Formats: sequence, C-alpha cells, structure tokens
Amino acid sequence: MKSRPYPSFLFFAFFFHAFVRDSGLYEVQITMLTPFPGTPLYQQLLREERIIEPGNWDLCTLFDINLRPRGMTPGQLQQGFLKLAKNLYSEQETNHRRRSFRQMWKEKCRSTAA
Repeated sequence: MKSRPYPSFLFFAFFFHAFVRDSGLYEVQITMLTPFPGTPLYQQLLREERIIEPGNWDLCTLFDINLRPRGMTPGQLQQGFLKLAKNLYSEQETNHRRRSFRQMWKEKCRSTAA
C-alpha cells in the first residue's frame, strides 16, 4: 500500500497564518496537539505507536511534543511551531490583527446603530 503524502508543516503554517490574518481575530493562541491520557486521541496514537512517552503527564502542557507526527520528525514540528509563533506574535502581525479587529468592530457598531 502506498503511503499517503502529508503536507509539510510550513505549508500548513502558511495557510494557518493566512486564516488568522483574514479572520478578524483580535488575538490568537496556538498550541501543540496534546494527546491527554484517557482520551480517544491518546488511545488512537497509542495503538499507532506514535506516543513518545506513554503516560507522561509532564508533557501535557499544550506546548511540549509527545507524539510522532506523520510526514515529519518531532523536531521539525517544533521548529515549524516556533517559526509560526514568532511570525504570528510579531509586533507587526499583532498590530495588524488589532487594527483589523478595531476597524471591523467600528463598522459593525455603525451598521447596528443605523
């Protein structure tokens, strides 16, 4: 059976960044996919032997990696995540989100007042 190709994290990050820019959100928080013990996700990844340290609650912080992603190494996932975070939380991007949100809010207030 041929393995299914998975897009790179940078490919995902590009589209996620565009989504955030276009969403009108004032602020955004990104976290790692965290397989908490006892959840269906955890059980699935355990069956697939993709949990790095089974049962280690210390890695359930939403920022630590405790799974083997498909199509990349855990290190590549972390590098991509940090690059995405640096970009999304840069002063330029934060200011853009907030300006866009305020503009959208003003327009919404004007349209409901009319």
